[in-house]
Amino acid sequence: MNEEHKRILLSTLCHGSIFFSSSIISMAIPLAILYTSKDRVVRANAKEALNCHITIFILFLIIFILIIAYGFFLPFNSFSLLTIPILFILTISLFCLGIKSFLLSTIMTLFGVIDVMNKPSIPFRYPGILRLIK
Repeated sequence: MNEEHKRILLSTLCHGSIFFSSSIISMAIPLAILYTSKDRVVRANAKEALNCHITIFILFLIIFILIIAYGFFLPFNSFSLLTIPILFILTISLFCLGIKSFLLSTIMTLFGVIDVMNKPSIPFRYPGILRLIK
């Protein structure tokens, strides 16, 4: 296997690992590739995939906290002038975060996989993610 095919395989594996499972295993694949590969482009793709996974995890954590807050406000409070705007804000926030997490975890990941297969010498960059690993 030549270097370009190896680069395509490892970069595709990094970006596509989110589809294997939604647990730590999907983060372990790009992490292992990051520490074992010496190729600059593969390492950049592994870092970007890890940053994407971390961003998705943080989004799901925020969604979980908002669902808990939503469940707290709904049954225990009577509908007052304060409760209705809070429930409206929580509903809009849940909807927007759900759409962003869906787009990031499926659509943008597919774009990443396709992009690294078509342009193996250029690392793919996800728009709108937290870049915690530099």
